[in-house]
Amino acid sequence: MTRVLVVDDHTLFRQGLHRLLADVPDLEMAGEASTAAQALAMIRAQPWDLVLLDIRLPDAGGLEVLRQLRAEGRDVPVLMLTMYPAERFAAQAARLGAAGYLSKDCSAHHLVEAMRKVAAGGSYIDAHSASDLFFRLARGGGDPPHHLLSRREFEVFIKLAKGHTISQIAADMNVSAKTVSTYRARLLGKLELGNNAEIVRYALAHNLY
Repeated sequence: MTRVLVVDDHTLFRQGLHRLLADVPDLEMAGEASTAAQALAMIRAQPWDLVLLDIRLPDAGGLEVLRQLRAEGRDVPVLMLTMYPAERFAAQAARLGAAGYLSKDCSAHHLVEAMRKVAAGGSYIDAHSASDLFFRLARGGGDPPHHLLSRREFEVFIKLAKGHTISQIAADMNVSAKTVSTYRARLLGKLELGNNAEIVRYALAHNLY
């Protein structure tokens, strides 16, 4: 029996996975976590055959969880399951040691297939995600990713890189905190970054401030 830890902050999604896996004899949803901190604690506390990991979590990105696991030398198989297309995060996830990348809009059949393959030591990326990633890599070169940001997204990016909080940025720009959070989510996706620390490193690497 393959023991699976599901890491996702949406309760209904976790419940849906639980119902799905209840009908799969060789896969057991043996644990669930809704935050990065919970996930790391559970993985450190006991062995798992597979971790199903979302990229967006309330306290830290799934990529940061993956980075921490590899830094600690933990080689548990990880399958990224997310709403974000492969062209945004698949390459970065693979570099950090993820064995698979799958969109949440996949079929139940493909999800079970991916889980079995990754748990067995293989790798998996669905055809649609592979196509997205191929064209992303094929474009290569060209302008740096931050040139894809809108003026407002770039403004938020610089403020975040300087350590400003969401509320401070909202006040400076005379918009709501929700709007700033939306800009942040967009720029993270475009730059293939997972958190504010990566924003700082990117800004420094590209001499943006």
